[in-house]
Amino acid sequence: LLGTQPTGALGTVIGGPQNADGFTWWNINYDNAPDGWSVGDFLEPAPIVQDTAPPLRSNGTPSGVLLSGTTQASLSLTTNENATCRYGTTPSTQYASLSTTFSTTGGTSHSSPISGLASGQSYGYYVRCQDAAGNQNTDDFVIAFSVASPAAPSDTTPPTAMIIVPLNEAT
Repeated sequence: LLGTQPTGALGTVIGGPQNADGFTWWNINYDNAPDGWSVGDFLEPAPIVQDTAPPLRSNGTPSGVLLSGTTQASLSLTTNENATCRYGTTPSTQYASLSTTFSTTGGTSHSSPISGLASGQSYGYYVRCQDAAGNQNTDDFVIAFSVASPAAPSDTTPPTAMIIVPLNEAT
């Protein structure tokens, strides 16, 4: 006996089964060590936790007002778990119907370049994601921003004045 594990110790099966001494043995890599062979009669499989929640989305950018003259930006957001995210410009579009997948996606950081922006315009992108278990968002995550209008040109012409004097200096 090289060591013991407390009741409830978790580990991963890395070998076995092997039959010896009238027992079935499994090689276990325990989370809290020591690792080694354990008798199957004393092992219980850990319950499998089903993922039933869609990814949580946050930190959408850009936001607010971008500088006048901005013609491109990076659309981005984060999720709390690995996911594939898509976006569109029509609200309430189901995930499967969104035609544009983020160019960087699959992990927890998602981004895609957008272009064709124009000064004085507002933009709204509607994002939905799906995790590896197939859970999809059923609501929109809105990334909204605008590009500032160009500033009015400043008047750089100096003022002029004209003084009119009567011809015969009459009043």
